[in-house]
Amino acid sequence: MGDLGTRISTLCLAALLALGQLPLPSVPPAPAEPPPVTAPEPPPPRPQPGGGILQDVAPSDWFFPYVELGVLHGFIRGNNGAFAPGRATTRAEFITLLARMHEALGGHLAISVEHPPFADVSTDHFVAPYLAWAFEIEAIHPDAEGQFRPGASISREEVAAIVAHYLEFYELDSLFPTTDEDFGLYADWEEIAPWALYGAHFLWNAGLMHGTQGEEDQVYFHPKAEILRREVFAIISRVFRAIPVVEAEV
Repeated sequence: MGDLGTRISTLCLAALLALGQLPLPSVPPAPAEPPPVTAPEPPPPRPQPGGGILQDVAPSDWFFPYVELGVLHGFIRGNNGAFAPGRATTRAEFITLLARMHEALGGHLAISVEHPPFADVSTDHFVAPYLAWAFEIEAIHPDAEGQFRPGASISREEVAAIVAHYLEFYELDSLFPTTDEDFGLYADWEEIAPWALYGAHFLWNAGLMHGTQGEEDQVYFHPKAEILRREVFAIISRVFRAIPVVEAEV
């Protein structure tokens, strides 16, 4: 009798299910898959004023603080974020950088000549106004052929002489330490042109320009060698950092 009752109950449940009168047991949903693990995005490149990016200058580079200082104050400007720190500096680039630093200090480019007297620099050349200023303060002069050679690389001794003359002309040289040491500070000092000897000596004592270490702790200046852009950035930024803005209002 019990088996018969069980069979009847099973048939009734089946009939109710078929007629839709008995709900089906709910099935719990399958657990959702976890989202895929993605690597964190690298930090964006370090921005510079004006929205540019320091593309080829890393914070680990020894010259990074000098570039950052120059970019912040507007006298170091890259080309769409590229600064080419390992490239040789042209004569036009150096004069432009020095003039912009002078302006960033609050100085004015006093120019009395409409066009710099150089046969190879046109009035629409980007360096023309800066060249006129540098000629005005007698920091540069035409060569024997009356040229400036703006696209040629500038040498280390030329940079030393021009920076020292700039500081002396504006009476800023007194802001830097000097010593009574002779001019034999560099092992190759005899290779320095006479007109650049004072500048090389002054920039050494002022901590603005350094040589390279050689044998037996000798230091070499390499006066005729090209000077790289990163080295120029460092020299000009050191000058800027050492001069109070009020001192340059001339």
